[in-house]
Amino acid sequence: YLGGSSFVKGFHLVLSVANELLRKHRDLRILMTKVEGYRSLPSNCVALGELPYQDVAKLHSRAYALLFPSIWEEPLPYVVIESMLMGTIPIAARTGGVPEVVVGSPAEGYLFTPEDENEFTDKIEAVLTQSRDYLLDVSAKLREHVLKLFSTEYVESKIVNLFESVLNSGNA
Repeated sequence: YLGGSSFVKGFHLVLSVANELLRKHRDLRILMTKVEGYRSLPSNCVALGELPYQDVAKLHSRAYALLFPSIWEEPLPYVVIESMLMGTIPIAARTGGVPEVVVGSPAEGYLFTPEDENEFTDKIEAVLTQSRDYLLDVSAKLREHVLKLFSTEYVESKIVNLFESVLNSGNA
């Protein structure tokens, strides 16, 4: 979880589901960045403070998933994009630009309704119960999806199609 202790980033939701997840998954650790001033985090939550980007990238190589329970309508959720690029499954609230980024990828199946603790927990457990082979396959597909989505060719074709549709509609 990379959102810090901000309410709009969904910190309260991570705290709410942490204890329930610990009862079922004793060895689960939720790593959190930018969390300061909290004296009583659940025992499975590890506050890492502010980290350099290189260290965050290293965390992705050890993590099964990125928790992104944000309730903020972020138009371009770069944290979700970066996690997919690094092969980490984003378990994300269906807000802002998240659905547009993950559509057509395996990450689409890990979206949940904003602030729905039960659905958020279910999505986390869905990742925790998968085989290593499945996770490696999903990881490769996520990376491939983001590379295509932000490739020069794909972006150019979308822009050209947009202009053509405007010209053809007579609204130019």
